[in-house]
Amino acid sequence: MLGLLVIVLIGLFWVLPAVCANSIGLKKGKQNSWLWGLILGWLGVIVVVSSPTRQPLILPPRTPSLPEPTKSCPVCAESVKPAATVCRWCGHQFT
Repeated sequence: MLGLLVIVLIGLFWVLPAVCANSIGLKKGKQNSWLWGLILGWLGVIVVVSSPTRQPLILPPRTPSLPEPTKSCPVCAESVKPAATVCRWCGHQFT
């Protein structure tokens, strides 16, 4: 009779909170939330219930950026912006 009481108490205060925390955590998109219930018991279930729901991060689709047009410096042959009046590499002045 005492053994049955011990099994019922273990189920109520150790196993059942782990199962409840796991089911609530899976609905909120969290992994391993059963550990909260296993370690903290019913207090762990409260922690899982009060934690915010994870929402997926939605990123906008990437558009490939076109390379900026450049011109070549006649002195050093480095690429510079088309609006540049002086080469940043060698100091050549464009006309």
